[in-house]
Amino acid sequence: MIKRFMVGCLAICGLFFVGCAKLDSTPEAKNSRCESPFAFVSMPQISFTDNDLKITEEEVQEFLKKEIDQDKCLAVSQVPDASNFKIIVQSHLDTNKKEGVVSTAQESIATIKTSFILSKDRTSSQFNSEQSLKINGKKVLGIGKGAQISQKDRQMLLQRAVKKSYEQMLGALR
Repeated sequence: MIKRFMVGCLAICGLFFVGCAKLDSTPEAKNSRCESPFAFVSMPQISFTDNDLKITEEEVQEFLKKEIDQDKCLAVSQVPDASNFKIIVQSHLDTNKKEGVVSTAQESIATIKTSFILSKDRTSSQFNSEQSLKINGKKVLGIGKGAQISQKDRQMLLQRAVKKSYEQMLGALR
């Protein structure tokens, strides 16, 4: 009787695990949203204003290239029909300190704004994104962690800002 019960439980568990296993019928899942590009843009001209976070042109190009390669909806080309493409990046780092008798509280706010500007003939469209990150730190008697924006945080903010502007631009181009 116990053997039948154990065999039944094992069979049910086996069916459960087989049913929960995800079988992918295609060898590689598609990441692209477009079969081929539906719009052409020129090589972007990247400019900076108030670059407190010291973002480089190469970083912006890297994240933009990642978005374009991922969905394949846009193509960077010098064909006469391509739209002129400008990117303006603005970054701010605001730090506030509040000093007490034995402790110091620090707050840092990093903000990155991206503007993608497409122009063709006599029309121009602008797509904006702003991403912020607030980090708090506290030191007691000089011991503790201050509010520092890391390289990883900076990269994450830039990637999100580029992605949001890019998605807005794609939505308008469709």
